[in-house]
Amino acid sequence: MEQQILRIYYIDTIKVAAIFAVVLIHTVANTLYSSSPDEMLFVHANLLDSLSRFCVPVFFMASGALLLSRDYDILQFYKRRLFRIIPVLIFWSLLYLVFRIVVQGEEMGVLQSVMMFFDGQIYYHLWFLYVIVILYLLSPFMRRLIVSMNGVEAKILFALWFTLAIAAPHIEAVFGLKFGFAYRELGAYSGYFMLGYYLHRIEFKRPFLFLFLFLLSSSAICYLTGYLSSQKGELFAAFYDYATPLVFLQAVSVFALFKSFDGAKSLEYIAKLSPLVLGVYLLHPLVLEQLNFIDDLTLKAVFVFILSLVIVRTFHFLGLKKIV
Repeated sequence: MEQQILRIYYIDTIKVAAIFAVVLIHTVANTLYSSSPDEMLFVHANLLDSLSRFCVPVFFMASGALLLSRDYDILQFYKRRLFRIIPVLIFWSLLYLVFRIVVQGEEMGVLQSVMMFFDGQIYYHLWFLYVIVILYLLSPFMRRLIVSMNGVEAKILFALWFTLAIAAPHIEAVFGLKFGFAYRELGAYSGYFMLGYYLHRIEFKRPFLFLFLFLLSSSAICYLTGYLSSQKGELFAAFYDYATPLVFLQAVSVFALFKSFDGAKSLEYIAKLSPLVLGVYLLHPLVLEQLNFIDDLTLKAVFVFILSLVIVRTFHFLGLKKIV
């Protein structure tokens, strides 16, 4: 029988920080693509986005830290995890499909809608659920792989993953080079997933170092994006990609930073919001669409985040947890 997963406050707090970062990224996205790189509005949006790129990698790292740290009966694991996430994927895909047709006035046939669902194209943020389904399918086998490896083998695996799935594709994107051995298909997200398991088992005690590394990597992302965007005359987003060395450094720094505060009483209060995180992720684009009257990007992100939390908490109160 699958064991119950205990709450780990620093992991839950990471998820809350990550979902706010997701909201920030989606709030500033339109500004980054529609404004000139020389405008102050673009500079502001670039700064907020650059500070937030850790969000998706640490989501996968947090999930890996939890799911890969325990052994599971495969069928029980699938029953619990897949039967939870697949109905959520179907419900929210249908909801956003209706939103696009009824509210945004798009015309879509039944066949087109079905193909968009299987292609993961119903709405821009739902891709995350498709990746989660795949990782859930692979988790029991990944668990057996990582517990069988010794320390040297694990280091070699992560070195290969970083080189082939993160560094080489990023060099291709920035410099236009082509490597025959650069494969995103190796699985950037599965690498983050397994990395979370290993980082979870390490004791970190130098928070100021990790804060410095976070600020350093964020500043580099911001500067390089701003400089190359100015040269190009439009957004150059290669350094925003989640599978890039700087975002990798940023995500590991954030994970280690929160891990270094493991056991701190203050984390318990923020961690209480963790059960609402998935719902906020699924809902916030609808909320964002309704707050276009707020011009300040930071203020808008805060409003979207808080309002989404309130709505999802209301869903929980009404007994609708299964859809959020």
